[in-house]
Amino acid sequence: MKKVLAIFLATTMILAIGSCTKQAPNGDGQSPFYVPDPGSGTTEPEPTTVLPVGDVPTSFTKKIIIEKMTGEWCGGCPSGGVTIDGIVSANPDKVFAASWQMSNGDPFEIPEAQAWRTHISAGAGLTGYSFPSASINRATSITAQYANAALDLNEGSSANWAAQTATELAKPANCGIGLVTSEKNDKVNVDVYIGYNSPITTTKTHLTVYLIEDEVPESSAGAQVSGGGSYLHPHMIRDVLTAELGDEVNLSGSNYLKFEIKDFNIAGKYTNKNKLKILAFVNVKGSTADQLSILNAQEVHLGDIKQFD
Repeated sequence: MKKVLAIFLATTMILAIGSCTKQAPNGDGQSPFYVPDPGSGTTEPEPTTVLPVGDVPTSFTKKIIIEKMTGEWCGGCPSGGVTIDGIVSANPDKVFAASWQMSNGDPFEIPEAQAWRTHISAGAGLTGYSFPSASINRATSITAQYANAALDLNEGSSANWAAQTATELAKPANCGIGLVTSEKNDKVNVDVYIGYNSPITTTKTHLTVYLIEDEVPESSAGAQVSGGGSYLHPHMIRDVLTAELGDEVNLSGSNYLKFEIKDFNIAGKYTNKNKLKILAFVNVKGSTADQLSILNAQEVHLGDIKQFD
């Protein structure tokens, strides 16, 4: 069961006086912890922000995601995965990949896959799709076949995926993401911190969180066409921890927003728990694909913490 709570205001203020502590009421958009200076008399110092992901920085590293449309039945899809892995390797900790398995009865397809495909192609009037295709940070296509969609082919020497990646990485980052993740007995907790220095008033702003697994073996011997029996699927989306297209978030407050996911059950949704990652990103929704965008993204291995950067 998904339990989600978005917290705009900080919760706890500890005033250490001797051996006593006191919890203060909610403040205005901060999470302060401080200890009064014993030599300061009755004057208390200004609160010092303490977050497990660090202070909100004055600027943020731009990070993007590549969402691949793929399937075990697709003979050409492993080569597309190699191309994406090359882009990820060339941009470490700046480009993250996520693969949607879908179509033709793919055994790894999850219900959210079709909602995603409709979302990134809405208004484009598409009657079919080529596999593999990829959505580069949900940017409007530069591939003629996908005009007005947020989807591209990696066409020959034009290398559309790499070109789109470079364009998206060059855009400014108005927010950043920090992640705190934990898992016990197949129950996952994720705290997402979205930091920003100026209010973000863009409408239809959402937070989406994926459960990703690397190196997933084929579902049965020979199932991955042209992949061979040793083929391992990279960056596979195993589940969506938020609503399928994200939960709406209000970033017009002060400094940061904390979004909590509690006790999300991942039983039966992975092959190797050690290969699981959490991918979170702030996305803008729209009624047509050309209105979509992703403001920033962050990824961490399940059980780890990723600070703001």
